[in-house]
Amino acid sequence: MAGPIDYLNRCAGPDCVSTGKTETIRAADAMMRRLADTTPNTIANVPDLVYVRVEVDGEPDIPYTLIVNKMYQNISSSLENADTAERDRDNDSLTVVRGFSGSYPNLFLVVAHGGLGGFVDKALDVESKEDFRLFVSRYGYGIRRTNPGFWEHSDWFQETFAEYEPVESGVLDMYRHVGR
Repeated sequence: MAGPIDYLNRCAGPDCVSTGKTETIRAADAMMRRLADTTPNTIANVPDLVYVRVEVDGEPDIPYTLIVNKMYQNISSSLENADTAERDRDNDSLTVVRGFSGSYPNLFLVVAHGGLGGFVDKALDVESKEDFRLFVSRYGYGIRRTNPGFWEHSDWFQETFAEYEPVESGVLDMYRHVGR
């Protein structure tokens, strides 16, 4: 066996029960697990690396990372032209990580634990760039650089990353963060 079962990504069957420390975390994991089964149409509109903050009353907030896994038919050439015919979009996938992965987040999303089911439902309905833009702005989930609360959320992600991964964390690079 290569390691423990991944309870959040492409896990099927009755053994897919989160090892979360609290019932709140296990419930959040169950809802976030649904994102890993999303369609290539939805994934095509999600930035490469997204940090999600699930706000919880009376308990610490829960961080997640959404990672877009882009498939290629051929990687023998430079990846400068990543959106060329070499891309195999039908086999793209999304990985959900409780905690942090990567240091170049493209977008912060924030959702209350009580609204997480609706958040996931709306995310799964995204079929176009316009749908994603509306998902981020209309429902108030997206924290872009132009958001007045950007630095408050950025600081939370930075500090929480350092708590979760004191050796691996570093200063988050906001260069690739969505500005609009």
